[in-house]
Amino acid sequence: MESVRRGRSTNILEKPLSKGRNEINVRTFGLLFSEMVQYCQNRVHTVPELQSKLSELGQQVGSRILDVLVLREKGMKREVRVLNILLFIKSVLWKSLFGKEADKLEQANDDDKTYYIIEKEPLVNKFISVPKDKGSLNCASFTAGIVEAVLHGCNFVLLIVNVASECGYTDQHYKEMVELQTKFDSHGFNILAFPCNQFGKQEPLRNSGIARFVKNKYNVNFPVFSKIKVVGREAHPLYTYLYASVKYAPQWNFAKYLVSRAGKVIQFWSQHYSPLALENFINKYVNMAITDEYEVYNVYKEL
Repeated sequence: MESVRRGRSTNILEKPLSKGRNEINVRTFGLLFSEMVQYCQNRVHTVPELQSKLSELGQQVGSRILDVLVLREKGMKREVRVLNILLFIKSVLWKSLFGKEADKLEQANDDDKTYYIIEKEPLVNKFISVPKDKGSLNCASFTAGIVEAVLHGCNFVLLIVNVASECGYTDQHYKEMVELQTKFDSHGFNILAFPCNQFGKQEPLRNSGIARFVKNKYNVNFPVFSKIKVVGREAHPLYTYLYASVKYAPQWNFAKYLVSRAGKVIQFWSQHYSPLALENFINKYVNMAITDEYEVYNVYKEL
């Protein structure tokens, strides 16, 4: 009996997770990272390809370390406010990876929605000797991949909308979507707009023209992607997933899907519902944690 008790008391699965010391052995880091760069270099031909490969490796690190740090530092509670997430990256994440906090977190002068994490002497560039033919190489793309994965892993509530530039709903919807994004911008909420020309051919502009239109006329504060198809055999995989989730596809421009932090479609609205009409509904879900029980409404097309 005594031996059993001893065995149970020393079971590693029953021990609390130790934080340990936040120290980075710089020499070990330099050796391992230089080997990573060499590994990537042997598998690509150009500097952009090399940087892309480093970014991919960084994304793998970011997706894994996020769960570890959230468990250790936050008791499995993830930040849902953008500024808090960036401060978490600048301090806790940076110190865990590189032994110290990043030098600065600054807001852009010309765009209050853009932030810069500044590292004057990135550790990833310290031990890499760049040959002349690869003079433009910046190994900080590895760090950028880490940050990108962490931000992707924070699980935002999404409102996905198929948009058009010459529709009768265009003006009201774009204005209200900008207002809605402003109201919930700091609460882990993002509108994703996907131009589509399948309904009445009301999105005839090219991608560059769409970008100028939404910026100059509405100064949009959410991502507007390249033109896609949202219905039919050539529908984009995202819309294939949305349709498979709720069995309803857009019948016109400005149909809307609300997606939870866990990636589950919560609700569908047709073009007849303006963005601001959804405000109270969205407010409920942006204040729920990813582990909360979601009440999934009957998804339907409104008349």
